[in-house]
Amino acid sequence: MKKIFTNKEIVVYIPSYNCEDYIENVLISIPSEIHNIIDCLIIDNCSTDGSVSKITNLLNKKTLPFHIALIKTKYNLGYSGSQKLAYSLVQKSTNAKKIIMLHGDGSIPIMFIIKITTLF
Repeated sequence: MKKIFTNKEIVVYIPSYNCEDYIENVLISIPSEIHNIIDCLIIDNCSTDGSVSKITNLLNKKTLPFHIALIKTKYNLGYSGSQKLAYSLVQKSTNAKKIIMLHGDGSIPIMFIIKITTLF
């Protein structure tokens, strides 16, 4: 099994369901100030659009300067089910101790992300 996390303490978790039109902007909007302290986990919940292809293309380009793990569920776990999976994976990790959830089809102010990481 491929390693999900590297040695970072903070995981940015992004649930994805039909986020093809937004996911790239969400990933690009993660501020450079935290690139070196995060791993990113995307759990795709059986999207029916091109979300997985879009994410896979971004992973293959290797243009984002932080580790990204993509998990594609075999069936739709629902919103809370994918959250439980993410929390469970972080809990089992030897290094990851904190999680920040961003939405695959939304945006969050950059300063908020930077501020929240300083609270840990």
